[in-house]
Amino acid sequence: MKRLGLLLLSLLILAVPISVHAIPSPLSRVSSNVRIFEDSSIQVISYEAYIKVESHITKTTASLVLKNSSKEDKTNVTAGLPSHLLEGTIRVNEAEVYMDGVKQRLTTRRDRTRQNESSLTDFPRNWFTWRFDLEPEEYKVIEFSYINENPITEDGSNMVYLPFEYLEAWSDIPQNVQITLDFGNAAPYMFSPNPSVHPHNYDGKGSFTWRYNNSYPPASIQVYYRSIEQLAVEFLNTNDQSIKNITEAFANKSYNKVLELIDQYLETESAAPRENELLYLKALSHQGLYQINEAIELFDQLDDRPLFGEWEEIFKNRIIYDKYYHMQSIITDNADIYAYMDTAKNYVMGNTIFLMWITEELSTIEPPPTPVPTPSPTKAPSLEEKEPEPKKEEELITSVNIGGYEISVEVLFIGILAVIVILLILIFRKRKNRNRGYLFR
Repeated sequence: MKRLGLLLLSLLILAVPISVHAIPSPLSRVSSNVRIFEDSSIQVISYEAYIKVESHITKTTASLVLKNSSKEDKTNVTAGLPSHLLEGTIRVNEAEVYMDGVKQRLTTRRDRTRQNESSLTDFPRNWFTWRFDLEPEEYKVIEFSYINENPITEDGSNMVYLPFEYLEAWSDIPQNVQITLDFGNAAPYMFSPNPSVHPHNYDGKGSFTWRYNNSYPPASIQVYYRSIEQLAVEFLNTNDQSIKNITEAFANKSYNKVLELIDQYLETESAAPRENELLYLKALSHQGLYQINEAIELFDQLDDRPLFGEWEEIFKNRIIYDKYYHMQSIITDNADIYAYMDTAKNYVMGNTIFLMWITEELSTIEPPPTPVPTPSPTKAPSLEEKEPEPKKEEELITSVNIGGYEISVEVLFIGILAVIVILLILIFRKRKNRNRGYLFR
C-alpha cells in the first residue's frame, strides 16, 4: 500500500504544469519526458531580454516575472528552456538559470508534445528543465541566459532569430515585454533586408528596442545583417584568376596589394565587366589603409554608376554614410551637409533602418535659412514727373475769445451787422431833425 501511495503521489507531482523555452513555457510530464502545457494557472507578468550580437554568436540574457494566479492552491512548476530553436536549426548552448540568487540544476528531458494538440508551432528536441514551487498569488523572478549561433539565410545574410511564441502558453497577457538587440557599433547600412518587425526605437549605432505593453509580441522577430566587405568578395567570385587574386588579397586585408592588382587589371582590361565593383573594392582598400581622401574621390566617381546588381542600394548607402562623416571631419558647413543628406534620403528606397538613421541625423543639423525673395527695383521718378506738393490747408477760424467768452464767428458777424444798421438809422434820424430846424427858423 505504501508503494502504491508513493506511486500515485509521484504521478500527481508529474502532472502539474511546468515551463519551457528560451522564454520558459509551461509543460507537463509524460513519463520521464515533457510536453507543452497550455492550461497553466501561472501568469507571465513581465519579460525583458538583452541580446548581444558578437560576430556570428548571439548571447541572450533575460528575466521573467511569473505569478501564481490561484488564490488558494500552491503550484509545483517545472520550467524549461528549449534545446533548439527554429524547427531544430538553432542550437541553444550554455543555458543557465537563476532564481533567488541560486543557480538551478537543469535536467534534459525529451519533448513529447503532440503537434496537432498544440496552438504552438516550434517544438524543440529536448528541454532543459528545473522545478520550483509557487504559493497562492506568489511572484517569482527567473533569470536565464544562453548562447546560440546565428543562422545564415539562402542569400547569405546573417540572421538573428528572436523567439517569443512560448509566452502565449502561459496564463493571461504579459503586462510588459521589452527586447533590446545590441550589435555594438554597427553601421545602419548593413541591416538588409529589413527586420521582419520594425523596431520601436533605433539609436543609429546598432541598438534596436521593441516594447509591448499589455499585448503579446509577434511569435518571432528576424533581424538580418550583411558585411559589405564579405558581400563584395562574394559578388566578385569568378573563374577569372586575376580577380580571384584581388579578392583573396582583400579578404586577407593586404590592401596595398589589392590597389596594385586592381590598377594592373584595369590597365590590361580596356572594358572590364566588373570595373565599377573593382573601383569600389579599391575605395574600401584605401579606407583600410586610412587613405580617406582617396576613398572619397573614388566614391564620388561611383555615385551615379551601377554597382553590385541587386545589392546596389547597400553599397550606395555605404557611400552616403562614409561621405557624411567625411564631410563632418573636414568641418563642412552645416548647410552643405544638410543639403547633401536631404538629397541623399530621396535615393534610399528599401532600407528602412538606414532611412531612420538619415532622418535622425537631419534632425540634429540646423537646416539652411529659407532665402527671402529680393524685391525688384523700382524706377525713381524724374524731376519733370515730380508731383507738386499738396497745398497746406488754411486753418478756418470758427470762434473768437472776447472778455473770456468764446463767441462764434457767425454770432459776432450778426452782432456787428446789427450795430451798423442801428448806427445808420440813428444817423438818418439826426439829419432829418436838422432839416426841420432850418425850415422854421
